[in-house]
Amino acid sequence: MAKRPKPPLTKTQQRGQIEAVLESVSTGVSVRKSCEAAGVKVTTLLTWITKDQSLREQYARARELQADALADEILDISDEAASSSEAVQRNKLRVDTRKWSAARLRPQVWGEKVSMDHKHTFTDETDDELRARIARLMEKATP
Repeated sequence: MAKRPKPPLTKTQQRGQIEAVLESVSTGVSVRKSCEAAGVKVTTLLTWITKDQSLREQYARARELQADALADEILDISDEAASSSEAVQRNKLRVDTRKWSAARLRPQVWGEKVSMDHKHTFTDETDDELRARIARLMEKATP
């Protein structure tokens, strides 16, 4: 006996599944696990997101909240008592994984801060010296 194809979801059903996935993601659960729990294929979710600007914005916000939730979990994991060196190593791996994920999801907040300060003043050089320097640089830049 052949399987009948499932009827397409109504907009209300689709919206309910999307909301369930986004709510789960925003609490720190992975997109894959959130989709499994809501009965949605990840590819289907990504297709829906691609087609709807409002949904893209909601998804982006859920991922930002996911990064914050992962950062909160780091504190909880760090406070856990570890009875063996194996437990300590497991917790270290869990913390490092969450730090890495949070930094990729929301680099402006959880990423490593990179600062480059460079100052160069040309006030010590005369106009003629500056022109000569520019000419030398232009010669180097021209093949």
